[in-house]
Amino acid sequence: MQTSRMKLKLANNIKIKENEYLWRYMDLYKLISLIHEKELFFSRADFFEDKLECLNNNILNLLISYSTHRVNHPIIADLKNKFLQESSKIKKSLFINCWHLNQRESYAMWNIYSDQSIAIKFNAHDLIEAVKDQSKSYSDSKFNDTMLYGLVEYVDIYPKPNIEKLNDGSIIYVPFKKDSTYYYEKEFRFVTEAPSNESGNIKNFKFPFPKINSLNFEIYLHPKMNDLKKEGIKTILKKFNLIDKISESKLLLNI
Repeated sequence: MQTSRMKLKLANNIKIKENEYLWRYMDLYKLISLIHEKELFFSRADFFEDKLECLNNNILNLLISYSTHRVNHPIIADLKNKFLQESSKIKKSLFINCWHLNQRESYAMWNIYSDQSIAIKFNAHDLIEAVKDQSKSYSDSKFNDTMLYGLVEYVDIYPKPNIEKLNDGSIIYVPFKKDSTYYYEKEFRFVTEAPSNESGNIKNFKFPFPKINSLNFEIYLHPKMNDLKKEGIKTILKKFNLIDKISESKLLLNI
């Protein structure tokens, strides 16, 4: 059976400025994997910590119903089970690759997602265009032929949802809405979906990205990193011909 090429499609109308960058805060091992394997890693949505990820209106209504009534009411347990089952089913079919959109480093992102390690920085439009170009020659029979990309929109989801802004269509669009408590993340995502018959059978998705080394990017070192660790990381990155990509953090924490 012939498989269609994957198409990259914009998820929403939130625009990205020319001088904005996509950052990924990570440990050294994930950076080496990204550069050496030349793959973008997509996590399955049910592995994310945020329990409000990827909820459509129907599932959200189940959540509100069981959480706002008496816990010992006979119907509540049934509502909760339906919520968990439906939520799990959707999340197990969605695969997400996450980035942080910003012109500068984020101290909050350093603290949350990188334990004194590194961040990789791309021009947003360069990275998107490279992924778009690669998708034209890529196909995978285990996944649908559409990959969405775009900025996450932060809205009130729980306990008082903004129903108007949460009015969604296809399931693949729900990863682009997150609760407003996560606004600081300024998240950008690539998202793809496995067919319903593959839900739960695939643990992750690795998108081949052979052009990554041809892009202009910088590798930032954690602002609190000590000199010994800096030298160790530089030694490792030198073996991958990445020493010229290294930049010291611009955050002045120790004056």
